[in-house]
Amino acid sequence: MTRPDWQLPRGVSRALWEYTQQPHIATGYDQSIANSALSRYDMQVLLQQFVEPGRLIDLGCGTGRHALEFATRGFDVLGVDLSREMLIQLQAKSRATGVTVATLQANLCDLEGLPDASFDYAILMYATLGMIPAAEDRARLLSHTRRLLKPGGRFALHVHNLWFNLFDAQGRAWLWKDRWQYWLRGQPGGDRVVHDRGIPNFQMHVFSRGEIQQLLTAAGFSIELWQPLNATASGPLPSPWLCGGLRSNGWIIVGQVD
Repeated sequence: MTRPDWQLPRGVSRALWEYTQQPHIATGYDQSIANSALSRYDMQVLLQQFVEPGRLIDLGCGTGRHALEFATRGFDVLGVDLSREMLIQLQAKSRATGVTVATLQANLCDLEGLPDASFDYAILMYATLGMIPAAEDRARLLSHTRRLLKPGGRFALHVHNLWFNLFDAQGRAWLWKDRWQYWLRGQPGGDRVVHDRGIPNFQMHVFSRGEIQQLLTAAGFSIELWQPLNATASGPLPSPWLCGGLRSNGWIIVGQVD
């Protein structure tokens, strides 16, 4: 039975709800990202940044590509996702590889049931923050993340760059309209409908550098690593000092609790 809009969890759009509830998306998820350059490069960055084993929470863990890797390295991992089907896939892979990963089906905007200062590390990868449609709910998720981390705890996330849309025709058309509404009409900007998640009308929020910096600072994080991504998100952006705020596909960012 279809859940009416008024019963959707906080911070979850209709398209995102459908995405998280479709079994075929979970069963085909690993194959769908198998050729993703970002899914290889972000793992390299995380393994360089999070070295000493500790408690790690993987927010929007999906089928567990990060959770399982860190579990094999001695980290105590909790994978959190709204999709029951994704967590079933993660649990099956955990049993098959002989490592333990705890899982929790939960809305990332409502994590009050998890205790304060209970993790050393948190990750929010693969543009998961951008899947949350409302600005106040994105801020709420970052606030929860800050609360869950111990003093000195570290947090890594990935977001897409709004200005990278300048480099393709459809992106430019969307960007001019979006900036017109944002600058001249005062409407919230940065929300683009994408078609690569298997669900119609899937909305993704893309960030300017200033916007994501402001969000992280307001949540209580100091930025330790700011890694601009090249055009294919397969590695670091060459010469980031040269208009990097426009040329970067997106960013992998590591913050620390102040």
